[in-house]
Amino acid sequence: MSRCHPPSTIRLVGSLLRTILALGIMLSLSAIAQAQDKYSIHETIKAGDKVDGELVADYKSDTTTTTDGKTTTDKWESKQTLKSSEVVLEAKDGSATQIRIEVSPDSADSLIDNSGKITDYPCTLAGQTITLRRREDESIIGDYAKDADDSDVENLKGMLNPDEDFFPDKPVAVGDSWDISDKLSKHSELGKNDQLLAQCKLDWVKEIDGKLMGQMTCNCGLIRHEDGDVEEDIESTSTMLVDMKAGEIVKCDQTGGSKLSTPVISPTQITGTTEFTFHGEGQSVRASATQPSN
Repeated sequence: MSRCHPPSTIRLVGSLLRTILALGIMLSLSAIAQAQDKYSIHETIKAGDKVDGELVADYKSDTTTTTDGKTTTDKWESKQTLKSSEVVLEAKDGSATQIRIEVSPDSADSLIDNSGKITDYPCTLAGQTITLRRREDESIIGDYAKDADDSDVENLKGMLNPDEDFFPDKPVAVGDSWDISDKLSKHSELGKNDQLLAQCKLDWVKEIDGKLMGQMTCNCGLIRHEDGDVEEDIESTSTMLVDMKAGEIVKCDQTGGSKLSTPVISPTQITGTTEFTFHGEGQSVRASATQPSN
């Protein structure tokens, strides 16, 4: 019955009120039950698991450097596409500690320099098979070529960082938030005076193609201190699609930017901004996986 037209008798009003009241109670109980659903999300990687994935990273940089009254501007853009297949060789506590990666020959980079010239070139790791290992101090070593581009290497090393860094230490419900600063800091190669703060939130959980999936959002702030007294303040937001059963981030989209500055007393003044977007996705073929409690 539409409530746009009021009923003409008191009896009908009473019936309608009872119906509305009963419906309201049912909806309230349903909402409470849904709000009380809690999910344990933990990575469950094991040796023998395989992942095919793709990473696309776009960067824009615009910096100004002033020394002895002379100012120069450096403006460039880059795009990196890294396609790979990886096999987990060793794992500990559900996270990979050693992987073998085959980098696709299709992986490629491009650069737009200060003049606007576009240069396309193969990824410096394209066609290589590389083994990465995470050491006890959380640093990552690999057998990539010495002349490999630093940014290509960093993209590759990121594949060994645990998804577990983003997951809560206790069961959470949709709408809950949790701090991941300490866990994420361990794998962010922070300097002595660098600082990182990060928080995640479980946005929703639903079944997609027969799998229980969830969306998480992560907001991160990072202060890095670099050579030449340069301080870089970085902010980013990541949206992640999570396979709740496997405890695996199967898709991630990140956007962010940074501001660069130097102290007033520095002989060389550097200011600038960067913008970046990141898209990564990949679904593993598991040797085994455990259903989390919910």
